[in-house]
Amino acid sequence: MIFFFIIFKIILGTNPFRVVIDENNCSFHGVPDYCHVIEKPMNLTWIREKVNARSYITLKEFHSDATLMIKNALLYNSDPANVYHLAAKEMNRKFKSLFKETLENLQQGKKK
Repeated sequence: MIFFFIIFKIILGTNPFRVVIDENNCSFHGVPDYCHVIEKPMNLTWIREKVNARSYITLKEFHSDATLMIKNALLYNSDPANVYHLAAKEMNRKFKSLFKETLENLQQGKKK
């Protein structure tokens, strides 16, 4: 967790996974080629909106969006030394761990 705070402080104190980047604002965010590289943008803001709207029918749909967001970050920021790449790798590690724990808890709940 401390790693995230350090990385996000380096990138102006923002959480890059929350930033909505789409074809209308790529240039504004300084990434004019983003939508040419990334076919389907995804971010935590959209994921949160879908959770709040109860749009996810299955846990698999939620997992797909989260992994897409991470995959996009790793693809667009392919330099392993890039702070966004490092943040995406750490997000991926943490997400896998939390998702595995969640699945295990759900399975244990079904057994009771």
